[in-house]
Amino acid sequence: MISHELQEQAALYALGALDAHGAAEFERTLQANRDLQQLVRELRDSVGAMAYAAAPAVPSSELRERVLEKVAAEARRRQLPREHKQALTWLPWAIAACLVAACCALLVNRAQLKQTAVALGRRAAAASAERDQAEKAAAENRQRAEAAQSQIVQLRAERDALTAKISQVEEQNNSARIEAAKLTADRNALQDRLAALERNASVVVATLNSKLREAPEAFATLVWDGEKQQGVLRTNDVPATAGNQDYQLWIADPRYKDPVNGGVFSVGKNGKAEYVFKPKQRITSATAFLVSLERKGGVTKAEGPIVLASK
Repeated sequence: MISHELQEQAALYALGALDAHGAAEFERTLQANRDLQQLVRELRDSVGAMAYAAAPAVPSSELRERVLEKVAAEARRRQLPREHKQALTWLPWAIAACLVAACCALLVNRAQLKQTAVALGRRAAAASAERDQAEKAAAENRQRAEAAQSQIVQLRAERDALTAKISQVEEQNNSARIEAAKLTADRNALQDRLAALERNASVVVATLNSKLREAPEAFATLVWDGEKQQGVLRTNDVPATAGNQDYQLWIADPRYKDPVNGGVFSVGKNGKAEYVFKPKQRITSATAFLVSLERKGGVTKAEGPIVLASK
């Protein structure tokens, strides 16, 4: 950013209106400031263009009359005897008068040029400031892009590390490799289903984690469609239910004091179950899902231990 004082000095320097000391001091400042050098070049180009475009200055009639009166008074004072000599003597004074008038006009033009040059200098400085601001914004955009690229590289590295870990597990145990492939296929299928369901704003997807010491790896996935008031629950590695017991699903909704009953289901020895449920009351905002172990047929209010719960 070029100060107003430097802008005015640049305009005077471009016009050649600085004295020797001022010009030397300004040139020292000029050598260390590229923006100021650019401003001086622009001002010099503008001054040159204005000099060629300036209209010829004509002295005012009042100034011309004053000059002629002084010339006539001087001629009378000397009282030259001959008209021819008087005419020859009067001619230099007339030329001098014209030069004085021209100088006055040039001074006026110079003042106008100085004002115009200062204005041009300020506009050039403003344009330079806008250019600096644009460059700063571009630099910030580059920094954000570099940060995003760095994050992408980091995420790719984490993905590659997980892929390597999966490969290592697959090499250690053939059965684990088969199970991993099955889980990967299930995951991909679930991702496809979830991607389709998540496009609908009324669909909620949740994971219910184990609360059992004896089955810490147990979990369930749940998809709830608020518009249809229907959902599906799938369990994995959940302990099988006894003949006199059922698992019961509960849905937390701020509208109700207690969780809403989502119905009962049982789980076989393989720990898997798929249960399509419809709650007993309308759900407007499902904030949590719970599964408790209850007596056969279920209860109206949770009594048994919570075995699965969403975050």
